[in-house]
Amino acid sequence: MSSYGWIDTAKALIAAGMLVGIVSLPAQDLPEELKTADGKPLVFDATEPTRGLPTTGVSLNGIAPADAKVVIRLGDQTLAVTHATADRRWMAHLPPQPPGEHTLSVQSGDFKTSLELMVYDPNRPTILNPAPLGKFGKEVTLNGLAEPGTSLRLLLNGRDVARTEVNEMGAWSFSTKTIVGTNVLTARGLGGHASVSGFRDKRTAIRPVLIKVQPMGGTLLVRGIASPFARVTVRNKGRLAGTVQANANGQWTLSYRGQMLGAQFEVMPR
Repeated sequence: MSSYGWIDTAKALIAAGMLVGIVSLPAQDLPEELKTADGKPLVFDATEPTRGLPTTGVSLNGIAPADAKVVIRLGDQTLAVTHATADRRWMAHLPPQPPGEHTLSVQSGDFKTSLELMVYDPNRPTILNPAPLGKFGKEVTLNGLAEPGTSLRLLLNGRDVARTEVNEMGAWSFSTKTIVGTNVLTARGLGGHASVSGFRDKRTAIRPVLIKVQPMGGTLLVRGIASPFARVTVRNKGRLAGTVQANANGQWTLSYRGQMLGAQFEVMPR
């Protein structure tokens, strides 16, 4: 996209009272009305979002009145305080944030703007919508965040129903038909999975499903789905490995420290 395209985009966002990132706009391409913008502290560049909880966060750059203090907050939490230089530029580095969508406020004096920051976890998908334990219609759309450029599988009550790609911003979305009763929808990537449960018309029990066995040091993490809050029994070659309770999204995890060589797990309702 040409610099003029970026300018048109930024103007439209400012007209709406918000400059939403990630936006890359070279400072030399800023028109005069965009540089002043009634003294508002504009964010005109942001690096790639943080990936889960790494050691580095995200850097923001912008403009504000010369020598003005710029405060960046997430809700009531102050993430960074910086000052604009004589040529009205400011820069701040934010600490890592948990996976999800975060609305940051950038304030200088009485003027404030906001920035939507997407943070994704490279090890497992994040589901942003729908909310857990909600009421589903005949079709539901899931959207969330994951490692850019990867593929995700969508499972309904443990059964593969779709596949989607994660775009360069780390966002993904797909829709699927639901069934009458309990629906546990799982987005599964190479590194892990996330689930969300909801109900269409009425609640029904679903049989527990084993999704993944993951080595973790001297432990095997046995992960799967079941009806929300259901108790699950896990066996290894017929012998009891343990019991665990699913969470509100139908996800359960059992830490197993028993016989690992040749382990063959099976799950069933308790």
